[in-house]
Amino acid sequence: MGIFAAFGLGAIIFGPQILKSPPDHTTLSFFTVLAVMVPAMILGGIGAIFTICLPLHIKFQVPLAKSDKATRKILHFYAAKILHFTKEP
Repeated sequence: MGIFAAFGLGAIIFGPQILKSPPDHTTLSFFTVLAVMVPAMILGGIGAIFTICLPLHIKFQVPLAKSDKATRKILHFYAAKILHFTKEP
């Protein structure tokens, strides 16, 4: 999301020439996009954690761990919750 936001902001400020392929690496618009890209990517990652991961953890108690087995456990837990909610009464 950060890359798209950076190029969108560059296109709004400097016009669509930043979107041509390959971009001109000597223009101010290109350096503006590079300067905006990293903070936008960081904000996008933080936003994803707060809008996707934390609600899943709070509502469905999806475990958030740092081990290799955690991914398998999360996917199994998530699949079990989906099956539980999609069962016909």
